[in-house]
Amino acid sequence: MHKPFQVAGQTVESLCMEDRIFLNGVIAEVALDYFAQDDAGTVYYLGEDVDEYDEHGKLARHNPPDDAWLTGKDTIVPGVILPAHPKVGDKFKSEDVSATVDESDEVVGVDETTTVPAGTYKHCVKIAEQVPGEGLEYKYYAPGFGVVRETPATGDELLISHTTR
Repeated sequence: MHKPFQVAGQTVESLCMEDRIFLNGVIAEVALDYFAQDDAGTVYYLGEDVDEYDEHGKLARHNPPDDAWLTGKDTIVPGVILPAHPKVGDKFKSEDVSATVDESDEVVGVDETTTVPAGTYKHCVKIAEQVPGEGLEYKYYAPGFGVVRETPATGDELLISHTTR
């Protein structure tokens, strides 16, 4: 799925990734994350549409303001997910929308290996992400796949499977 965004007066086609979170086998959240890559290779985060579900798997909220946001609607500046040529020490903002949607990132590794249920991924870029009120977490970006592992305070979130269309 693609979604157009207006960035600096230009129409940018994004690629959509669906991210599903389950708690105790019950759907808890479905997020549609929108990304685009420039000619130099930097990957931008253009926003997310979010559905949150209750403990029974029924839709509870659509696009809660403390989670969902879109470039062009809630902010004019897209976030940076991954710089074109990441180096340890690179700092950037993946989200800089409001007091509750604000993340600061730093590259802390560029040749990491991690194993998750979906497989072993080599040459990952490891990002330290600071989320206000949630603390520090790490994300592992695998070449050709994106995020395969996250380590928030609530415990590891691991890629179980993936499909491409």
